Amino acid sequence: MRINRNCPILSHIFFADDAILFLKAELKECCVIKGALEEYGKASGQHINFEKSGVFFSSNMNDFDKQLCCDYLGVNLLKGDSKYLGLPSFWGRSKAEAYTFLVEKAMGKMQGWKNKLISLGGKETLIKSMVQGIPIYAMACFLLPKNLCDKLNALTRNFWWKGNPEDRGICWASWESLGKAKEEGGMGFRNYRAFNEALLARQGWRLLMNKDAYWARFFKGIYFPKSSFLQVSRGSRASWAWLSLLHGRNLLFKGLRWQVQDGKNIDFWNDAWIPSLPNFKIPMAKSVHGEINMVADVIDQ
Repeated sequence: MRINRNCPILSHIFFADDAILFLKAELKECCVIKGALEEYGKASGQHINFEKSGVFFSSNMNDFDKQLCCDYLGVNLLKGDSKYLGLPSFWGRSKAEAYTFLVEKAMGKMQGWKNKLISLGGKETLIKSMVQGIPIYAMACFLLPKNLCDKLNALTRNFWWKGNPEDRGICWASWESLGKAKEEGGMGFRNYRAFNEALLARQGWRLLMNKDAYWARFFKGIYFPKSSFLQVSRGSRASWAWLSLLHGRNLLFKGLRWQVQDGKNIDFWNDAWIPSLPNFKIPMAKSVHGEINMVADVIDQ
């Protein structure tokens, strides 16, 4: 599958023991895929569990052809509420609604513990190792709605103080203070919103540092084929994932600066390159008749 002429061709995606295969929705291509999987099973002894497999179709497929392909492959047609790697495969306009399952999953964990006699040390371990780990994968891909992060913070706070995520009793210290590191007097609990932004900033940094990575080439081909990640604007048809990456980029801008080598690619007046200044930039405008443009122009060889 080719998304556009700037993107590499996509035939499959592997993640641990999961695989997504892309093919044209025709019986002859289904035949090729099924034959390849059967040959793989004979050679390796690892057989595909078709009962746990599913198939997606584009919206322009009619029901008869969909059923024909499903019957031949022996797999189920995946519905709109299906999930892959803990994320919804489809979502509508309401992002908060799409991620309600994160709240429900966290709530289910804490509700299962609420009637048990758990010490504060035990609660801390459960919160950090179980509850706060639930949304990590989603947060690394998408900027979650602020009200959803606030909801997760509230449920975790209530469980810490009262042992019940739905009990709004008295809290003897603010959640912000508990979020500080232990050496600063806090408990080291995560603020979900801040953690979400930090994970997206890390993804933005990976996009900058690993430009030849397969996923990075896809983003470049779709959103900035003739520009760079630091310079590109939002665009008119930005996806949720792309908008989330741009939000992470905003966090990077607060501390990102150039490391000077030969200085040929660094704009003397507009780029951030001076460690000793607050925003790393020259605090004055370029002179109309000035001959200095790049940092390389002021380096004494």
